[in-house]
Amino acid sequence: MTLSFYTLAIHAFYRERAHLLCADLAHRPVIVLTDEPSDFADLCVQSIRHTPTGPMAVDYLERLRATKSYRGAAAYHDKRFAIEAALRDLETTIFLDTDIRILGEVSPFTDFLPGLAVTKLVRKTVAEHLETSGS
Repeated sequence: MTLSFYTLAIHAFYRERAHLLCADLAHRPVIVLTDEPSDFADLCVQSIRHTPTGPMAVDYLERLRATKSYRGAAAYHDKRFAIEAALRDLETTIFLDTDIRILGEVSPFTDFLPGLAVTKLVRKTVAEHLETSGS
């Protein structure tokens, strides 16, 4: 099984955090979709230029007015472009949010079945998430 990790890092706030995450995953294949690939030149990662399809969360905090119920056309679905890039050359990829850290050794992964895999760490089903977070 060929395994990679991927993340989405748009804007300085998320690029800084992604930089730390990529350093945590040294010696593992990592793909970063970002608005500034040069920010990752000092790391052994594949950085791919990406322009988001909509505003990111930080855009709402820094320059956009809040929308009704805080909903808008955010670029949450841009992760699919990172998945596509990761799966071009590798069989399996794991998405990691940029604002997490991997401290210590990354556990060895066993073979995943084809299709979407979810770890036991997920505490909500998709239906439960949609009930609390909206569609």
